[in-house]
Amino acid sequence: MNTSRSLIVGSLLAFLAVCPQWSECQLRYIGEAPMIPVRGFIITSSGEYIHGKIAYGKFTENYMSEIKFTDKDGIKTVYSASDLAGMAISMTGDYDEQIIILSSNWDVYECRPSPKKGIMVFMSRFTDGRIKVFMNRSSAILSSGKTEINPVFDGISFSYSTEDGLTIETEYVLSSEYIETRRWYSSYYVEKDGGKMIKVEKENYEEMWQVLTGDCPKISEEVGKNPDLEKFRNFLLVAEIYNQICN
Repeated sequence: MNTSRSLIVGSLLAFLAVCPQWSECQLRYIGEAPMIPVRGFIITSSGEYIHGKIAYGKFTENYMSEIKFTDKDGIKTVYSASDLAGMAISMTGDYDEQIIILSSNWDVYECRPSPKKGIMVFMSRFTDGRIKVFMNRSSAILSSGKTEINPVFDGISFSYSTEDGLTIETEYVLSSEYIETRRWYSSYYVEKDGGKMIKVEKENYEEMWQVLTGDCPKISEEVGKNPDLEKFRNFLLVAEIYNQICN
């Protein structure tokens, strides 16, 4: 067996060892609607997690507005976004139901009114806290060229590198993969302190920067040390930092 074929076979065997159920281990992108049932859980309006398998049912304004859910007993139910608080889809298909750590292996959705018609839809959430950032599924994907990235930030309350990820005040740790798989969009939908959802893009970012971070002197101090933080491409990084240090 030649070297290239050995590598292919070896990679396939390794994949199957981790993902014996192919249908549960489809390679997915953040915000991608599951064409076939994949593992995850729905979040009821009372906050209960119900585990099972999720597949998309219907779209509204380019967002999932209806899903098909199969619980662990095999009972199938169709839910609209107005029925639930949200859902989460496992990117790997393999997780411990007793220990849910919402890392880069999860695609988390909250139910929100659609931008144009106000119909409830499932919106992929990128950050959680005082600043919630959601995917704009109609936005363009920006270049992710390495020359555009500042790979290292040595902040006052945080540090970030593509190798070690984000560490905030020595306790909060987030992989760089989580940031890098979500940062290259031309616009986002954002909520601040549960307020009205606004669209944030490069064209209005300078104005929105003050609205979103102006109440936190610690962010101003961090930007003073690392001016590149104020650039649009680092918005998700700043949102994560804000949510941890700005109470």
